Amino acid sequence: MRGFQKILVGLDLDPDGTEVTKSSNVALLQAQWLAEKIDAGLTLFHSTFERTTAQEGLDELERLRLECETAGSPTETVVSEERPWLEIIRRVLRGENDFVVVAKRDKNEEEQVGTTSRKLLRKCPAPVFAVEPDHELVHGDILSATDLSPVGDRAVEYGAFLADALGCEHHVVHAWQVPFQLQMEAGRLSDEEVAEHRTKIEQAALDQIRGVLRPLGYQRSPSIAILCDAPSHAIKSEIKRHEPDLVVMGTVSRGGIAGFLVGNTAEKLFDRIESSLLTVKPEDFICPITLED
Repeated sequence: MRGFQKILVGLDLDPDGTEVTKSSNVALLQAQWLAEKIDAGLTLFHSTFERTTAQEGLDELERLRLECETAGSPTETVVSEERPWLEIIRRVLRGENDFVVVAKRDKNEEEQVGTTSRKLLRKCPAPVFAVEPDHELVHGDILSATDLSPVGDRAVEYGAFLADALGCEHHVVHAWQVPFQLQMEAGRLSDEEVAEHRTKIEQAALDQIRGVLRPLGYQRSPSIAILCDAPSHAIKSEIKRHEPDLVVMGTVSRGGIAGFLVGNTAEKLFDRIESSLLTVKPEDFICPITLED
């Protein structure tokens, strides 16, 4: 994860516009910790779009900026009148920020993922760390999900880095489904031959995941689950088993509109994961937002 230079953390104020919300404070603590670990700067971002912001609130943002500076992270404050998710994406497109941290829930506390977080998870080209406000800063377990694509490899790398930095357990899950050709041939193959094909598929997946982890040189070896199942079901099963504080996964475009919708697996899981969520986009992700929007 090293290499990110400027982390943006989204900060909301309370209804009176005077104090940073509890959820935002948790997100800020997470961003500060990450900035220290990867030697990055911070942008404290606040949007006044359709919100009340009193002078006391602006003073609070400045106090937090100075606090972050004193802790050792170069920090700036940005106050925008634009929709928060839209301006955050624009900042990423302009190269002003390359990593985003937000509270997982914003105004609508009934949903697992708030409106701003959901827009960013779907459309922001930079990694988005949606922080669950109720979890501890020091994670107990991290779960990385991979489809063995390059973006899946990065999800495994990010999970390994964070687990090593936090000294917590790391679990990796890959779900595979029986290839069409094997389904067609299953009727004429013996049970032993089918089992051999399955073993080869699972061993190849295990070898790739280990190949991603080996060069990283971290001391902690993750548990790796290779499951023959639908991806969303396999991930939910591993979440239930390990109860991670953070899930790391890649998101990909689907359908005919590049970059507009996340993949089926991520879409199904957004509202079903109670932990924090770190999403990574593919290198060729096409953002549906432009600087002219």
